Amino acid sequence: MGRATAGVRGIKLAAGDKVVGMVVLPKNIDAKQTKILTVAARGFGKQTEISEYGLQNRGGGGIFTAKVTSKTGPLVAALLMTPDTNCDLILTSKKAQVIRLPLKDIPTSSRATQGVTLMRFDENDGVAAVTTLDIS
Repeated sequence: MGRATAGVRGIKLAAGDKVVGMVVLPKNIDAKQTKILTVAARGFGKQTEISEYGLQNRGGGGIFTAKVTSKTGPLVAALLMTPDTNCDLILTSKKAQVIRLPLKDIPTSSRATQGVTLMRFDENDGVAAVTTLDIS
């Protein structure tokens, strides 16, 4: 495509929706061992087996991945966790609170759940950033 082209649609978003993450799956993955880690704005998180996600074509509407409520807040991060991932999770809040959690302590849940509390906040705080720290 040339520089002046608009490209192709990756996902069709409804009003108010936004993309919070994207992962590229390796060709030969173990669908029961590879997981998507999702974190919500109010500190809730979970891992979900990749086998629970169906394939989407270009321009699809996406797949429901978490129960979003006022208690959890919107999703802010989605990360790929492969069987060889040996890391800790670092969560940073808007008011500079930082917490480090072992990835193995975050439970695996279905797509229809809200997850567990990973971090607690004051009323006007929330997750600002999520990253992993390799501990190999």
